[in-house]
Amino acid sequence: MGCTGVKLITKENEVFWGRTQDFELQYDYKVAKIPSNYNFSNMYTPFKSKYTTMGVLWAETNVKKYPVYLDGINEHGLVGGSFYFDNFYNYQSTETILKNKKIPLRGEEVATWILTNYKNVNEIINKLNDDVQVTNAAGPMDNRSMPQHSMFMDSTGRSIVVEPTLDNGFEIFENKIGVFTNAPNFKWHLTNLKIHLEKSSNRKFNYKLNEEIPHFEDYEYTSGLVGIPSDYKPESRFIRAAYNKLLSPEVTRETVLSQMNAIISTVNNPIGSLRIKNEDGEILKPWTQFTVIHDQSEKIMYVHSYNNRTMQKVKLEDEDDTLKTIEFYSFQKDEIIINMEIEK
Repeated sequence: MGCTGVKLITKENEVFWGRTQDFELQYDYKVAKIPSNYNFSNMYTPFKSKYTTMGVLWAETNVKKYPVYLDGINEHGLVGGSFYFDNFYNYQSTETILKNKKIPLRGEEVATWILTNYKNVNEIINKLNDDVQVTNAAGPMDNRSMPQHSMFMDSTGRSIVVEPTLDNGFEIFENKIGVFTNAPNFKWHLTNLKIHLEKSSNRKFNYKLNEEIPHFEDYEYTSGLVGIPSDYKPESRFIRAAYNKLLSPEVTRETVLSQMNAIISTVNNPIGSLRIKNEDGEILKPWTQFTVIHDQSEKIMYVHSYNNRTMQKVKLEDEDDTLKTIEFYSFQKDEIIINMEIEK
């Protein structure tokens, strides 16, 4: 799996977050709204949601039976999602988690817990490690607890990364660059980005975790993406997405969707361009199955897929707080092509 996330903030201080979903298998996806007080009965530890949410659900075969969020937004404007994180995660036994007096959840369930239980980034930082921890117990997705880490942001524009790498829970980092991919861990990606930036500009860094990485000003020297890796590995996508964001002009509400789509398109994975050999020697070909862009201030979600580049949208309305059950929305899967008209 090779997903990429990018945050842009408009001139009007509105937060937009886009992400791709890349994988070699076709999962079952649905856009949905889930009400507050909904009983997630099929979670490893069942729980009820505190807040109304909207986003993309995913499951291996039946998303209506086992709904978990890949990404989404809640009624308070907390937005974010889950990304593949193989080899670097640290999951514990259910017995250990219960001894720590926490709720055990599988890796793919953590983003749903966060979106349905916390209002903002501060609440995640202050509560997550006291509330839940990831169990290594196998589940319905790929017969395991899926290796996942996540990125979240709120109306302030503050963004964090949540990684299950500690024996007793999660490491939580400020994500000031507003870019996210997969393994290695987030600290590694930041160091790698700074090394590239020092080579391609006159910038120097102290390599502290929370130091600022500002946008390039119009007058500032940089060789840009010359020599930047063009492959689809997570470290290469992180670098490309970060450079394109740092080089981006200021966006407005009128231009942000076009610019977000342009930046994310630089990490889109065509079928066949990335090839992975599995344990059986079979060659797998991941691809960018769809892209989601969340407008945090208006609570609108835009989606387009590999086979249909037309953006489709759903809005989380104020009246959705009266929902009693899940509302599902279907993707328009086939490309929409319109005829051009003669100028008059």
